[in-house]
Amino acid sequence: MSWGEQGRRLDRRFIHEELYRDLGPIRDRKVVICGCGALGGHAAVHLARMGMRNLVLIDDDEVREHNLGTQPFRLQDVGGKKALILANDLYRLTGTCKATPVSRRLTSKNAGKLLKGAAVVLDTFDNHASRKAVQETCLELEIPCLHAGMSGEGTGELHWEPGYVVPPDVELPDPCAYPLGLALVNLTAALAAELMVRFLLSGEKKNYLVLRDRLRIVEK
Repeated sequence: MSWGEQGRRLDRRFIHEELYRDLGPIRDRKVVICGCGALGGHAAVHLARMGMRNLVLIDDDEVREHNLGTQPFRLQDVGGKKALILANDLYRLTGTCKATPVSRRLTSKNAGKLLKGAAVVLDTFDNHASRKAVQETCLELEIPCLHAGMSGEGTGELHWEPGYVVPPDVELPDPCAYPLGLALVNLTAALAAELMVRFLLSGEKKNYLVLRDRLRIVEK
């Protein structure tokens, strides 16, 4: 431990973040991440490395080979449950983040139970039904919800409720064959983590577009 200018004890694992701002009041707030793939997985890593300790990771999917280029998994993880692997990795990375993995599909029937008690929800699901279930449940339970998504045209979107329009599913011959750049993933995921922390600290809610080709982040 180190001592900060204000007399706060600083955990050296997070000393850069703690010298930047005091996250002590929010470290144990319950953050639910819906989807542990490209956006949700990387956002979870960012939050854990910021020092957030109470994450719930919801994803029923397994790691596939095509996930390795854009998601925070390794070759030896292929075939394993994303939520469980990510939860274990977050603890190994930090020693403080004890994430709860939920390897179940979120539906309109179980969303209330899975999201109840959250201080904030990050929705990164890649299908209309699950996103809609998250949206409706968060509105009903009055849980703040940030939706994060990306398009094949190189745009990331971050939008708080209310007012988010759930996109329709896109039909593809191969559901895995769509363009997705790692730079866009990392930019959007990092911004999602930052927006959630800012909300927990101050209640701030701002919506953004991430424009890969222009290298710009634009407030909506």
